[in-house]
Amino acid sequence: MTKRRYVRPKAFTLIELLVVIAVIGLLMGLLLPAVNMVREAASRSSCMNNLKQLGLALRSYEVTWNVLPPSRIRWFDQSRREVLHSWTPIGLAYCEMSALADLYNYDKHWKDPANVTIVQTKIGIYTCPSTKRSERFDRFTGAASSDYGVVNEVKLDYYDGVGIKPPFLRVGAMTRWEATRLQDVTDGLSHTILITEDGGRPDLWRKGRSVPNEFTADGNGWADPDSGFSISGVNEDGVSFGGACIANCTNNSEIYSFHPGGFHALYCDGSVRFSSSSIDHAVLTSQVTRAAGEMTRENPEG
Repeated sequence: MTKRRYVRPKAFTLIELLVVIAVIGLLMGLLLPAVNMVREAASRSSCMNNLKQLGLALRSYEVTWNVLPPSRIRWFDQSRREVLHSWTPIGLAYCEMSALADLYNYDKHWKDPANVTIVQTKIGIYTCPSTKRSERFDRFTGAASSDYGVVNEVKLDYYDGVGIKPPFLRVGAMTRWEATRLQDVTDGLSHTILITEDGGRPDLWRKGRSVPNEFTADGNGWADPDSGFSISGVNEDGVSFGGACIANCTNNSEIYSFHPGGFHALYCDGSVRFSSSSIDHAVLTSQVTRAAGEMTRENPEG
């Protein structure tokens, strides 16, 4: 009778195991940047689509009423109490979100208890997926955040800080309290910004870095009448206002996105374009004002 000889399987040596681990680590190092690039491309596309949808909503509103709505709306109820709203709840009705729009009570102040449920609801069309923390709420009102805002005007401290003579009209296409006719945008619909990114609020960010335990000043909620902002520009430190850095330097009421190299903006003609963070500050501010008569150049692509 022949006995079978048992051959013990050969095990990996320590060196072989280390080589396998090193190869896996190398492959992961090559794959992760590609995965992140694909993820950011999808997020950037979604962000652009959000702005396109908002542009269609505002266009539909303009066709109906022959004006663009004010960025901040004020009226008085029957008791003569001031009632404030943003244009954004109105925009829902023109974004095929009538069910959500119907939950908002325009007869009450935007943060009245009657509006708490809808105001504290995260609205996808007002949220950019590239932001670092998706669940963000105002620490005082509990309002769900917004990553987009109307640019109301260019402030005097920007012109003073960079040494440029301010134009007579510094307001944007949509401004506080007053509706705007498209014919009032005399600088050209394709050259005038309507909405752009101010992402990450209420968390404070400066040049790609989160500032621990600090928050943006106001306008953090999507339904907040202060969700729009005005450009002051900041200095290179990203802290002091009145400087030439006006894109991706701080999200404290300035243009800010989490897309590498630039930001999106919706223009009055309905187009959405991606501009470089290094765009000339005078060119960008000329695209904010609606009737200042400045000459603009094409946006450099990011």
